[in-house]
Amino acid sequence: MSKAETRPALAAGVRLGQVSFVWRPWLVLVTLVLAGSAFLVFCLSIAVGDFPIGLSRVIATLAGQGEQVDEFVVMDLRMPRALAGLVVGIALGVSGAITQSVARNPLASPDILGITGGASTVAVFLVTVSGGAAAAVVGSVGCRRPRSWAASAPGCWSTSWPGGAGSTASASSSSGSR
Repeated sequence: MSKAETRPALAAGVRLGQVSFVWRPWLVLVTLVLAGSAFLVFCLSIAVGDFPIGLSRVIATLAGQGEQVDEFVVMDLRMPRALAGLVVGIALGVSGAITQSVARNPLASPDILGITGGASTVAVFLVTVSGGAAAAVVGSVGCRRPRSWAASAPGCWSTSWPGGAGSTASASSSSGSR
């Protein structure tokens, strides 16, 4: 065997002016498949809702060929939600990649680096220093009414069940006596 036969095949290099890169068809194919599947999931997330819209109608509306009703539902009602999900997903992926590259560890996560402990410490500090005011502000985020109505407001998050705290205990004790 000669030296030429034992060497592994080199990837084809591409040079465009000052820019050069290695052409890897498998990497390009995987990237295109992942981008296509992300677009499909994006379109499916727009299609799902109280007013169901078919996938073909969603794609037609995104291309500018949809009906006026579909355009309103897709562009005004569902597109912001889908775009927010897409942007948040990309941001989480990028932040994970940055965390792993800074730590130079492909298994790095926030709890290993101490970020989770630091966030917990800051949260406890804010609740302690503000006397609970920070917790009230954060707790009122999911509320549609002022905090003073929180006890009777159906649109607010609550720590008790709708029937009250005693209803769970009485329901469990009555089921055991049968």
